This record gives sequence, structure tokens and C-alpha cells, in this order.
Amino acid sequence: MGRTLTFIIAFICVAFLLVLGWFYFQEGSFEGAGERMDTAIENLPEEASEMADDVSDAADEVSRELDEQAHDPN
Repeated sequence: MGRTLTFIIAFICVAFLLVLGWFYFQEGSFEGAGERMDTAIENLPEEASEMADDVSDAADEVSRELDEQAHDPN
């Protein structure tokens, strides 16, 4: 359990540093990179919700198509 938790925390830290480094490279300063990360983090819940809705709609469509095929005698 301890190694798993350590791995998860290390992965999150490395991912954070990589994203911050990428934004720093694009913006040219840590101030700009921080502002960009703040914007990205603020938009994350809305984007995740939209993506979840899209996945749900696609799953519903697949389910409907499978039901139609199951009831179609051809």
C-alpha cells in the first residue's frame, strides 16, 4: 500500500512539473505559466463534465443501436 501511494504522489508531482515546464516554455515566465495553469484548472471541471456528457450520449446511442439490431429479425 505504501509503494502504491508513493507512486501515485510521485506521478502527480512529475505530471505537475511537466505541465508547468511546458507552460513556462510557451509563456516565457513562471508568472505567465502560473496564470495559464490557473485558467486550465478552473476550466477542468466544466471540460470534464462536457466530456462525460459526450461519452454518456455515445454510450446511449450504441445501446440503442444494439437494441435495434437485437430486435431486427434480418
